[in-house]
Amino acid sequence: MPHSAAKTVHVVNHEYADLSIERDILARAGYRVEEAFGDTAETLLESIRDSVGIVCIYAQLNEALVSQLTACRAISRPGVGYDMIDVAACRRHGIEVSYLPSYGDGEVATHGAAMALAMHQKLLDHYRQTTAGVWDFKRVPPVKSLKVSTLGVIGLGRIGQAFLERMRPFVGEILVFDPVKTTLDLGPAVRLATLEEIYASADIISLHCPLTAQTRHMLDAAAFARMHNNPLIINVSRGGLIDTPALIEALENGQLRGAALDVLEDEPTMARGLMRDDVLLTPHTAWRSRESEAEIRTRSSEELVRMLAGEPPLNRAP
Repeated sequence: MPHSAAKTVHVVNHEYADLSIERDILARAGYRVEEAFGDTAETLLESIRDSVGIVCIYAQLNEALVSQLTACRAISRPGVGYDMIDVAACRRHGIEVSYLPSYGDGEVATHGAAMALAMHQKLLDHYRQTTAGVWDFKRVPPVKSLKVSTLGVIGLGRIGQAFLERMRPFVGEILVFDPVKTTLDLGPAVRLATLEEIYASADIISLHCPLTAQTRHMLDAAAFARMHNNPLIINVSRGGLIDTPALIEALENGQLRGAALDVLEDEPTMARGLMRDDVLLTPHTAWRSRESEAEIRTRSSEELVRMLAGEPPLNRAP
């Protein structure tokens, strides 16, 4: 069939090797798939102005941009976070928005557990010593046994619970805070707690929360000041949950013994103060496996087809 701008969809600021998955799914529905890249709304708009649908990987789709899309009817976000899209503005301009609230849950939970175990056991410290030619375990102070350590899990959605299950065999006690769940039956040594209880007694604190106005900077200077066990902080959720300058200050003054972060507040910008031996950084990769990447690309493309056909998405962005 002849291609036209009216039947073109764009995959924006992607990092995939190719768009074969998107093209296979969308071509069968009669759409041409193109890629578009732009560091600013202005440069991006030049490519996507006439697009009927968008798969938004990494792009800020604000009202100034959205209001100038002449034909767009749907935006599919292949991820849990959709804060880069002004959803309300999209709907004011007749554009539906979908997201993927669940994918790669096991991958993210496993990555978080791996980070927690590696940091707690001081594997990076031992690695640096041995690769420098020093075979001496006494160069690294002994750790507190996980058997007598307390884990604090903040947020008990799918990923939070999967993380808890991976860590359960290792730790002595698990404290859980979730603003929605008021009852908990996860077996022995796991109990609901307040944030204050977690701050006061946890040796490891792991975040598993969405980023909202209420959770932004939930770990700030005041929160760090209430942490009494010099805990290790794990974040495989959203970078904005942590106030970065406050985290750096807490690490510098010894309030924390370390941090393991797969997400940053201003990624891909990495604050210089995070370049420390007691911080483990990975580049927002916790979600990624061959299977999970294929899953999100398939599901987000199918959602776009669904919305362009006038059907409601399976996962409508709130």
